[in-house]
Amino acid sequence: MSGKKSNHKNDLTMAIDYCDMIAFLDGVFDEEPINRLFGEYAERGITAVQWRVSVFGKLLYRSKLGDMYTAEPFGADDVPGYADTIRESFYKTKTLMEKMDPMEVASRLCRKHGIRFYPWLTIYDDAGFHRMTWSNLIRKHPEYCWKEFDKDVYFHGTTSYAYPEVVEYRLAQIKEMLEYGCDGVYLCTRSHSRPPGWTDEYMKFLLTHANAEWPKTPASRKLSEMFAACKDRFGFDPPAVEAYRNKTGLDPQPDDVNWWKFRGGYLVDFLKKAKTLATRFKSEICFGPYHETGMYPKEFFDWKRMLDEKIVDEIHFGATDNFCGSAEVDVEYPWLFNTPGRKSYFHTVKSAKSAADHIKGFDASGNAQFLNRFDGITVFEAYILVLHPELWQFVEHLRKTASKTS
Repeated sequence: MSGKKSNHKNDLTMAIDYCDMIAFLDGVFDEEPINRLFGEYAERGITAVQWRVSVFGKLLYRSKLGDMYTAEPFGADDVPGYADTIRESFYKTKTLMEKMDPMEVASRLCRKHGIRFYPWLTIYDDAGFHRMTWSNLIRKHPEYCWKEFDKDVYFHGTTSYAYPEVVEYRLAQIKEMLEYGCDGVYLCTRSHSRPPGWTDEYMKFLLTHANAEWPKTPASRKLSEMFAACKDRFGFDPPAVEAYRNKTGLDPQPDDVNWWKFRGGYLVDFLKKAKTLATRFKSEICFGPYHETGMYPKEFFDWKRMLDEKIVDEIHFGATDNFCGSAEVDVEYPWLFNTPGRKSYFHTVKSAKSAADHIKGFDASGNAQFLNRFDGITVFEAYILVLHPELWQFVEHLRKTASKTS
């Protein structure tokens, strides 16, 4: 672990997607640039780093579990239209992975600069935009994903923790990461997995078009509608359905609030096992309720219980410019500030806005009034700040605002 003493109050965490750093930054983002970046972070007062190891269902470190991003034929050359993004990024990554283990380098350099280090694993993201990045688990067992209510159709990538095999698979990944000597593991609900049918249409498109053209298509623009149509209709996985029927005598329905609370219990049970594992390594489990996809029913996540029972050490709550504001938090999530436990304000920094626009939007949101109710701030994403350093002005604004309201 980093050895840096902290009570975590007034933390400033930087969320780094290393795959994006490779893809969007010029040159080779190997040990020396990482060292310079972390040196800058130390000077700017960054206290922790979340280092994303997930590339959809693959892992961006030297994993021995069979899902290392570059360990098997990728197939990027078989998709001509993907040359503008995925192929170039993949081969840059492959070169780096042959040269070094990114997580070993990142964890070591965080310790050097006195920054806490948390590998960042997405736990509902085993598919992604295309089949090339599906995890081996769901390649072999697509039935381990969320099942539709009344059809044998699966939401590939959204793994079901009602299956013991999924729990053991994920715990093995977490154990492998903890063996790097990190301060903890950040488990995130963010997902690139897409509704049934979307991936096939996307892959067909890429055979004759460039990836950059996809956002202009009707199918891409209707993605939010597709998610809305899926919400509450997926997650009816046979082991959970049978257990609910045995307990209540009822068949679960999409609008059954008690069903979703019961269904969410499998996630809590998984997190408890992850916490027990992390405790053995004297490390933490942090959790991020990042609702980007809008896929999860509200009752599915028992955040209050996670904090009450100390199942997770910290929650990184997505109060961003594209998620909820303070009014919504007080109405929809009153437990957040009424339950003891560490909570970090998660904010997305986007390149489409200037620092002044970010500041203006944040101040208008009303979120400044409750920053003091959080224990820290988490900023995503790092490569944007490398490409647009002036956006650090907004990060400093967040920090100063939190200090004023403390």
